[in-house]
Order: sequence, then structure tokens, then C-alpha cells
Amino acid sequence: MNTNTLEQIMAVNLERVPVMCTDRHISRKTQANLARDLFKALGIKGVSVTCPRYSMAQSVDVDIAKNEAIPLDAFILDGADYRNECFSDMPDDVPAKRIQQSKNNARAKVEAILALAFPNHDDRSDTQSDHFDYCWSIS
Repeated sequence: MNTNTLEQIMAVNLERVPVMCTDRHISRKTQANLARDLFKALGIKGVSVTCPRYSMAQSVDVDIAKNEAIPLDAFILDGADYRNECFSDMPDDVPAKRIQQSKNNARAKVEAILALAFPNHDDRSDTQSDHFDYCWSIS
């Protein structure tokens, strides 16, 4: 994972995020293009925004980690191997846990950025019909 991308994401001032579109029903292709423009305007490099074309696709995919795995040596701390442990069960000092926490923080920040840039996509009134999750897939 490119830590520079995570740093760029975390450095974004949410008060400076522009509204990209208020239309709730734009096409996914337009939505993806606007999201790319948003990240470019915010100076964030390394975020992949794709519009899947497979059957029944419903969201725009925003990939901040570029599917990069955590290095295996990051699971070792003081000779103890934590590769088979859940992140929640690992001590806080394990490098893999810190890497995962930084990914989670960046994912939450991207979610906040998209909610501000596309305000009408942020319908959290009902968990059964959460339109935000329907519009974006953030990983």
C-alpha cells in the first residue's frame, strides 16, 4: 500500500471538499468520472475509481489500498507470530495492526469526503436501504 496516498487522504480538510453533484440519480459512469475529478482536485494520487461493467453491477468501486497485502514480516513482534490472529486480538504494537488501522482510518475519511462531495447519496435513514453503500464500494 502506498502510505503516501494514505497521508494525502488524511491531510484533506473536510471543509474544503467541493460538492461535485447533488443529483441522486446520475449514471455510475458519470459518478466515477466526478469522483476521479474530486480526488485530483484534492491532490490525492493513487486512488483507483472504477465503474464495474459486469452484470448487476450497482456501485462505483473506490480502491485506496490498491489490493496490496500487508507484508508477512509485519505480523511478527518480539519473535511472536500473529499471522493467524484477528487484528482485534493482536497487541497494539504489532506493525500489521497499525497498518490495518491506518487503512481503516483512510477508508472512513474517503467515506466522509464522498458524503460531502455527493450529499444526496448519503441516505442513512434505513440500514436496509442505505443508498450510500449502494452508490460506493470503498476498499
